[in-house]
Amino acid sequence: SIFIGLLNAMYQYKIKRFFAYSSIVNVGFILIAFSTMTFDGFFSGLYYVFCYLFSISLIFFILINIRRYNYKEFFNLFDFSNLNSLNSLLLLFICIIFLSFAGIPPLIGFFGKFFVFFSLFNSYNYLILFIIFVLSVASSFYYLRVIRFFYFTKVFEFNYIYYLNLNYMFYVLFYFNILFFIFFDYFGEFFYFILIQTFF
Repeated sequence: SIFIGLLNAMYQYKIKRFFAYSSIVNVGFILIAFSTMTFDGFFSGLYYVFCYLFSISLIFFILINIRRYNYKEFFNLFDFSNLNSLNSLLLLFICIIFLSFAGIPPLIGFFGKFFVFFSLFNSYNYLILFIIFVLSVASSFYYLRVIRFFYFTKVFEFNYIYYLNLNYMFYVLFYFNILFFIFFDYFGEFFYFILIQTFF
């Protein structure tokens, strides 16, 4: 599923299809973590679900606000490039979220993949670990490719995107994404407690 999702996501320019195939890749990581049938595997799978849901919610938070306050819906990834001249700060937020999807430290997406790799290493699945690591690096490139679209692709500009009401909750979640490395120990203990109480 990771290979199929990765192969299809590379050639998608529509936002919904891109995130659909991207979700296939992320579900593959989650299933691999659970398939180890170890405590570390269940822990890393649960942790990965939290990290992915957190990042994807930020993207859709932005898209919903753009449609709500500006009556404009983005259909293609190229449409984000309009924000480069209209709202560069918002585009920077979006790029950081995509870097989180790519697993760039110290963003929240890095820790999800790290624990999946760690669970495979502890269960002695070195071959699967190597394959997943290579596919993870490849998936990072197509997220970086999307960021290149944002800044170096020019499309027709719709100048009426002038207002975006991102409330304080978005900023709290966004900075939490960036500064997650400060809190990941506490969340690790929280998920550890949940697993102990649920399965053991």
